[in-house]
Amino acid sequence: LHPQLQCSGTRGSHKRGGGHIRNKSVSGAFQSQSGKPEPSSVSIQSAGKEEREMDSILFTEFLLWKEQPSLDRSTAFLSRIYKEDVGPCLSFMRSELSQLVQRAVENNSLTIEPAAAAALPVIKAAALECGGPNGFRASVE
Repeated sequence: LHPQLQCSGTRGSHKRGGGHIRNKSVSGAFQSQSGKPEPSSVSIQSAGKEEREMDSILFTEFLLWKEQPSLDRSTAFLSRIYKEDVGPCLSFMRSELSQLVQRAVENNSLTIEPAAAAALPVIKAAALECGGPNGFRASVE
């Protein structure tokens, strides 16, 4: 099971109780002395982690958007987010379905229901390949 779906006692070595672990905000850490973002890429060094590089163009677009936040997709920041993040996640074979899901997300009217375990298909061949009911591996032809 996914770690978030397991009981809290079986999650491993999380110090806090469950879910995603939130990173501390570093919102002011990437600005120069003048208060404007650096034009080149910015390196981020986390304690005990490898160095990572940040996209300075995206960060600049975010800072400009943050001054007057809106859901207008014509802004440089949101245009990039829709193109690079949202679009690839919603590219279904049926484009009308992609558009309907995207509109539902934007309108905050999307509901996701859990699938019932009884409704999921059971594949018996996998059980046979993994040792079968008698504990021996069946030959696959």
